[in-house]
Amino acid sequence: MRWIVVILMLLFVYAQTGGLYSDMETWQTRYDYYQSDAFQKEQQAAGDAKMSPDDVKTMLTLSYFTQGFPGDRFTDDFAYFVWSGFGIFL
Repeated sequence: MRWIVVILMLLFVYAQTGGLYSDMETWQTRYDYYQSDAFQKEQQAAGDAKMSPDDVKTMLTLSYFTQGFPGDRFTDDFAYFVWSGFGIFL
């Protein structure tokens, strides 16, 4: 029985680490794109549809415990995470 708990905890830590690594890689890819010459050319060709620096900052913001996209109305999902953690604990 103890081994099952240890294995579940290791799987949980592995899943969290993998998710953070994936988020970090996605952020780096977006950051590199916004710094690239291709993005600068796209901005120059966009005319009135250019992204402002605040829009770029919003797109590079990681938001945990929320749902929706940056700039949308956020709803707090912290209670959901607490209850799912409690369910895992049981």
